[in-house]
Amino acid sequence: MFLAVSKKIYLLIPCFCLSVFLFSLPVQAVNDPSPDAIAIRVMPNTEHFSPLSWYNRNVNIKGAPQSLLVDGYEAVRDGRTVYVSAANLSDNTDNATIYTNIYIISYNQEAENDTQDIFGQILSYWKFNVELVERTGSGQCLPVSTEPCDVAKGCSGQFADHSCENGVCVKRCLYTSDCPNGQYCDSVKAKLIRDIKRMADLREMKIAFNNYHIKNKKYPDLPSGSYLPDKTTSVWPSWNETLGQKLGYRLPLDPVNRLGSCPANFDPITCWDEKIKNFATNFKTPVLPIGSLALAYEADNKNDRYKLCANFETPFKGLPAENRCDSYAVTPTEEAPLITLGVFRGKSGTPFKDYFTVKGKYAIDWSSLRLTANWGDWAARGWKWDYGENGLKVEKLPNGDEDIRSLSARSVDLSSNKTFEAFDLTIEIADIHGTKGTAKGQIRICNQATCASKNAECGKVADDCGGTLLCGDCQTDFDCVNNKCIKL
Repeated sequence: MFLAVSKKIYLLIPCFCLSVFLFSLPVQAVNDPSPDAIAIRVMPNTEHFSPLSWYNRNVNIKGAPQSLLVDGYEAVRDGRTVYVSAANLSDNTDNATIYTNIYIISYNQEAENDTQDIFGQILSYWKFNVELVERTGSGQCLPVSTEPCDVAKGCSGQFADHSCENGVCVKRCLYTSDCPNGQYCDSVKAKLIRDIKRMADLREMKIAFNNYHIKNKKYPDLPSGSYLPDKTTSVWPSWNETLGQKLGYRLPLDPVNRLGSCPANFDPITCWDEKIKNFATNFKTPVLPIGSLALAYEADNKNDRYKLCANFETPFKGLPAENRCDSYAVTPTEEAPLITLGVFRGKSGTPFKDYFTVKGKYAIDWSSLRLTANWGDWAARGWKWDYGENGLKVEKLPNGDEDIRSLSARSVDLSSNKTFEAFDLTIEIADIHGTKGTAKGQIRICNQATCASKNAECGKVADDCGGTLLCGDCQTDFDCVNNKCIKL
């Protein structure tokens, strides 16, 4: 590392055996070298605590820690010291084992301004998992925009920082902070950061549930106040309004906190059908709808136990198996190709395009790809194909990424009386040795509402496609009540 500074500053760096050694940063020659030093220490975090929890358990003399992010990972700062909880991988493959460490960086008391400036630069430019990023690259912001574009002209307006890919504006990213509000990044680095947070949050919740059990001789039950007795998800209001209130603890939400595709007539956010009082999966297998990134809780006090789970996004070993809602991917064996469908979404009256990935221990035989669905039913409900026969068009990405393919259709025109429709499909593919992987998914197409169709004169309302409509303000002497302008 080279930093051009006017004083000599020593940096203590850890080797991965957790001891430290000393070396001097290359600096400009001066007559008055500084005695200042910056030290970094690495501590194993086998319990997967968040940096604040680790700090509270291990630091004897505490100050007033403040939260921050270092390379996307959660961290806390107490005066001259920063504690970062970050992932470490055993190797640079998808079969790697994941570990969590606490990285502690600090400088000496009464340090000079140059030292403090360098400390700030280290925090700003510190990068973890560099080899992983070099191998897997960037991702795209999800849900993918359906904004059409011309490759020759590119994207413009609010999509000016997007790239035009296959006729649609796509925002590339490494971190979720690179994405517009309401979207998240699907790069492997961003997924890894989210999985580290999930492990930390699950750890804290387990402590809270066990403390509740010690005091009450049972785990928190939910006889009322939730859509289903003794069950809730981080997407439902009962997650904090009922379960969190019982615990006296505001429960964390999943970093993405979205349920996957819901069947027709189910609420698109909660996957609950109020008419028949039914959840899309009823907490069976899978616990949450396919493509969900959310947390789930189920009390079973009859057997003095509970289930707390999440859907992890990375394939690495070491993620807590007892806290998985579903497996990483739907495959018959570990040797089979892993098919990741994600959440497919689109808007009525526009072209449809989304993406899926396939990875395997051996090379994938893309000629074996099969998409199956009730194509006749799809066509009757509004699908128009890109070519003569029924089915979605599958294409390789222009950047040559062998693991990703796009699915597209010319457009989907739903009936105007439908808020949304869900379309089931199955993807099957084999590797060069004939081992097959299969995954089921859904495509959710919505009719985007307008302020007029919602009879909204003012305020904010849902657009039925996961977004929000801004319907304006009322004129003077009127107040907006339930999206109506009411005279004061």
